[in-house]
Amino acid sequence: MRLEPPTLNNSRYVVRSDRKFRISCICQKATTDCMYLTWRNEFDRKIDGESSSSLFTVELQEHDSMYKKLSLVFTRIAKRDAGFYKIRWKESSDVVGAMAGESLTIDCGATGDPRPETHITSRDGQPLNESMFIVAGPEITVKNLTADYQDVIIKCLAVQEYVQYDATVVEQHEIRLDVWCEFFN
Repeated sequence: MRLEPPTLNNSRYVVRSDRKFRISCICQKATTDCMYLTWRNEFDRKIDGESSSSLFTVELQEHDSMYKKLSLVFTRIAKRDAGFYKIRWKESSDVVGAMAGESLTIDCGATGDPRPETHITSRDGQPLNESMFIVAGPEITVKNLTADYQDVIIKCLAVQEYVQYDATVVEQHEIRLDVWCEFFN
């Protein structure tokens, strides 16, 4: 992911009122994950092309690379627009499942420039139980799914540090495990 224009320190922008302002997020990855880019306000409400005439989003393809670009557009910025806005690359909660008895591998990898550091934790931010999960780099594997894994939440955290702007961006992605059982009549 890349933001244009680049932020000041601490991921902030300073903008004059009564001016048009546009911030774009370019998904530098050609996968289906980029289909789910969304801008959200500080109350986690989605901002889309029909949100309002003064604040909306526009989706384009970047001219050189053809990467997806989602822009947040303020037609005339005002004091009421001050606040926190975030970009989501995918819905923050996904369900991943497989049949009981099978193995399951989940990829928590993230891409970007600078390259993100990946951290994998339990729902409460603790390291995963080593007797239940095998963690290898950005991947988590369950060798033999059982009912014990039903509804377990895994958090994937991608941390990007922008040294030149003295800013750090953290993206969190939650994955819920779903174990499917066979039923016979």
